Amino acid sequence: MFEHLCATLLQQAHLCPLPLEAQPVVWAHDTGLRLYPLPDALLLADTAPSAHFTFEGTVCINPVRCCQRQAVRPHLIWKTCL
Repeated sequence: MFEHLCATLLQQAHLCPLPLEAQPVVWAHDTGLRLYPLPDALLLADTAPSAHFTFEGTVCINPVRCCQRQAVRPHLIWKTCL
């Protein structure tokens, strides 16, 4: 699944590759989500297990589980992974 996510993000050259009907775009800030030219490395950190994948010269990394959801609070609590 991680490989598919990385390939989709890099093929679309955007961090939010959804159609306009699914995710409206704030055009003034859209350039901050673009991945052109492709970066050397893309770090995607979430609660999924650690993974790495190389796609067209870009190394995609999900380091470790560095955040968790708490049932009491709806927002994410970030913890350092050192």
